[in-house]
Amino acid sequence: MPARRLLTSLAAHPPAKPANRLIAPYTHTLTSIPASLRPPYTHTLGDSQVEGDHKSALNPRVRFEIVHAESGAQKVDAWAEWANSVLETEQSRKQVIKVWKQTIGELEKIKSSGNQIPQVSFHSLSSHLSQASTVEAIKSTGSVVVRDVVPDAEAVECAKEVLTAMNQAGGRPLFWHPALLGARSNPSVLSAVSQLSSALLSSPAYITADTLREGLQPRRTEPHVISPWLSPRSLLSHLALSPTLSGLTVSHLPPTIHAATYALLRPLFRPLRSKISFYHASAYLDPENWVFGHHDEADMPHVVGTEVEMPTLAPGDMIFHHTAMPISQTQGQVFLPLHPVQKDGNEEWAAAQRASFERGVPPVEARVEGELCVVEGEGRREMIGSRAGREAMGYE
Repeated sequence: MPARRLLTSLAAHPPAKPANRLIAPYTHTLTSIPASLRPPYTHTLGDSQVEGDHKSALNPRVRFEIVHAESGAQKVDAWAEWANSVLETEQSRKQVIKVWKQTIGELEKIKSSGNQIPQVSFHSLSSHLSQASTVEAIKSTGSVVVRDVVPDAEAVECAKEVLTAMNQAGGRPLFWHPALLGARSNPSVLSAVSQLSSALLSSPAYITADTLREGLQPRRTEPHVISPWLSPRSLLSHLALSPTLSGLTVSHLPPTIHAATYALLRPLFRPLRSKISFYHASAYLDPENWVFGHHDEADMPHVVGTEVEMPTLAPGDMIFHHTAMPISQTQGQVFLPLHPVQKDGNEEWAAAQRASFERGVPPVEARVEGELCVVEGEGRREMIGSRAGREAMGYE
């Protein structure tokens, strides 16, 4: 990620809130905020996290060294393993073909009926998620925006601090910077992640440790033929740390979970006849023109026409979406990924992430470009400033 360019852009674009940030029926505000959801927003670094008496937010003394990245174990592609298993039996192929045709039908319905992305204030999140209809609406849509999880200024300050340090490290990603530890242990952030994980995944979760990323980062996961939300690691969350840059193309995403299913199944199907072979485009999209077979195509013609404009995300807002949700977006906005990982069955994963923290090296699953990486200094449990943050890392 070009840290210097983003840092310059961030300085030139102070945060600004959109005038209308909530869309009905997601405008409900609690008259009394429960104590458990009343943040403190301010996270103060302990003395052990700051060298000497130097506490400048924009020029922190963070020690690091540049080393050759370790060649860890080869990562398993869960989707590829699933696809290979589907190809093995006639029964599984028939099941996938059935889901494919149903998915295309649901996407056509969205084109005619329309939909929108749910938006809810963080302060009323608990109240909304207590209503089964709201949870089902989020599951059906495949995404939700949570407003004002942290204050704008705090989010922007975090981005500036980390981008400055990354720039000092030659633009290489940092994963254990004090500002990142602070964001990942922020009670409001963890509350939002915990509530959505419980509502959508029915499970408590760890939090992945990642670096700042430009734009959202969808992933390919193993499909589930019954429900997309039953896929392993099916929920992603991102905290916006900068405003969107003016003059750029607006981001779009489909307001339906069926688009995520389609994105996961699309590489297994190909058209019998090309688009130019038909007088009407609808004939090209007809399920009868598509046959099963692993071709790894990237385009998604059936999704075209379903997309809506993604709500503008201000610093401090969070967006939660299904892992495979296809998102058409521009670059230029800084996010901190805070993906939940279900605790059940992932204890070894959490232990490996803690080991990386304690060594100061990038997490095993982290995406690091090039042959060099940053060693940031040994991490300690007490450097995580909240109990919730330590629980999210598996320390408690």
